Amino acid sequence: MQIDKEYVDQIDASLNPQLGMSKPISILASNNKNYFLKRQYVIDQNGVSHNENAVFMQELFVSQIANSLQIPIPSCAILNLEKEFLEANEDLRFQYHLKPGLYFGSEILNNTESNLVPHYIEAMQHGKPQIIRSWNSFFRNVENPEAYASIIALDLLTANCDRFGNEGNIIITNHHNNRKVFALDFGHCFLSPYWNKDKVRFMQSIPDKDQDPNNYIDYFLCKLLQSTNKPLNPLGTIFSGMQNNIFFESGNPFAKIISKIESLKSEDLRMFINQIPSVWVSGDTLQLDTYVNFIEKSKYLVRYLLERLYELGAFNNSLGGKLEWPISGINYGIQ
Repeated sequence: MQIDKEYVDQIDASLNPQLGMSKPISILASNNKNYFLKRQYVIDQNGVSHNENAVFMQELFVSQIANSLQIPIPSCAILNLEKEFLEANEDLRFQYHLKPGLYFGSEILNNTESNLVPHYIEAMQHGKPQIIRSWNSFFRNVENPEAYASIIALDLLTANCDRFGNEGNIIITNHHNNRKVFALDFGHCFLSPYWNKDKVRFMQSIPDKDQDPNNYIDYFLCKLLQSTNKPLNPLGTIFSGMQNNIFFESGNPFAKIISKIESLKSEDLRMFINQIPSVWVSGDTLQLDTYVNFIEKSKYLVRYLLERLYELGAFNNSLGGKLEWPISGINYGIQ
């Protein structure tokens, strides 16, 4: 995966998204591309500042994994925000709480669709409430529907509890009526955007492929349900919209992505992790090794997480029974 290393040339506040606590900033980089610049220091709705000290590392690491699995994501860049730029733009520096240094950037895609129904502004002017299209219909009729199964599998692989209820990290582009879905925002993978004792404990507790994975599955699914906090839609609106567009009549739609995930190579994971700038790593080699080892073990657990979700009725288009997998090689895991 090509990772551009560019400088921030300009900030364009007019394109800044409003979803999410981090509220990334739209910038023009030295390669003349527009990116959303993510921030490590964020302020929550109560005005409390948080240092998300693993967010940049996780964004870049998982972006490379997604790209290797051929999951559609925007291109990314390591963006250098120079001291001289901030000194020349003091108002922006204080407005966005920016400091000089390296930031993670996700390229801004053109021709993105909104989930708002057409003419909603006119409706609001006539006293009618703002209406949002069903996520099921919004996700329908894309040219890459296989991406939905792949995105769900990737999030299970990387313990990403942030996607399924967060309406800002799946986007659809529309070029000449060719709609395509993309996944973005991996900063909250591995249960949180922080590197701390809780993160180490969780990541190091993941079982080997010859160990019983049930405790891990129970724990992770519990965290997944807690993160959405939506009792009428347990796994969140985004998960609901994706799973309603996943079909099982022609076989297991997760089989292909699981084959790719289980084929991830240690040397590739090590290459991905070595692309991380050292200033984004707060835990030295322990942190790097922990992330690689986690994926090495997690890649064999995704199929069992999917089987549990299938049995629990998470997929409305299920055919019943058990999720069947093609027989190829050794089937590791529970017998």
